[in-house]
Amino acid sequence: KAAIMPHVKWLLFAVWSAALTSAGSAACVDRTLSNGSPWTDSRGRDCKWYGARTRRCSSYGSKYRNEWVAKEACCVCGGGAVSTPMPATPEPSTAEPAPSCGPRVRRGWSMLSCAEREQYVAAVNALKTQKPSEYNDI
Repeated sequence: KAAIMPHVKWLLFAVWSAALTSAGSAACVDRTLSNGSPWTDSRGRDCKWYGARTRRCSSYGSKYRNEWVAKEACCVCGGGAVSTPMPATPEPSTAEPAPSCGPRVRRGWSMLSCAEREQYVAAVNALKTQKPSEYNDI
């Protein structure tokens, strides 16, 4: 097997990380120090410095420990931590409740829309006034 060159590994990781982030699933985040500040190596260089040149992770990523080395702390060097985004909190609904269509007259009315109920009532009222004998048979 041919070894993957370090800069190709970095590019593949960057593409993979971006795909995960855009898909909304777990994403890599650079580690922080135990005091909560962003990680830097013992010489004060951060993960952005390591990511700025393709060979920095392979050349210096295992040196200059400050709680971690770059290969453990920086996503760009294959380290970092996995962060799962929190699901969005839905905003409270400001919509008004559905309007009532009036009293329930017959079974199954809850399955009808307001417009269908109005059509039914209009048809029954028309029958009542135009053909009262048929209306009485309902």
